Amino acid sequence: MRPPSWKLGEDKLFRNEPERHLGAKLVYMGNSRFCLVEFMFHKDDEHLLRRDPKEAGRRRVLHVTAFGLKYSEEGQLRTTLRRARSCKTYSKQPPDYGYGMSVEPVAFWL
Repeated sequence: MRPPSWKLGEDKLFRNEPERHLGAKLVYMGNSRFCLVEFMFHKDDEHLLRRDPKEAGRRRVLHVTAFGLKYSEEGQLRTTLRRARSCKTYSKQPPDYGYGMSVEPVAFWL
């Protein structure tokens, strides 16, 4: 069995701040619903961007966007049921247990 062909939608879900972006995960929640989890440096710490990313004192922000996908009448892939973003700010770096967890967000759906 062949996998389905790739489709790109027009809607942009990532935040447009690549210099602050640390990582992201896309979680499938069933019934064409997804959750995008982005891990970024805090916007007020831009003066620290050139310093070592693992240095203490740089706040991190976790942004969560839940959305659905469906095809429009024209056959275009579109986002639906887009929920307001939520975020959590961390004032100190989470521990890195040797798996890069301090840079990459970990997300799953039960």
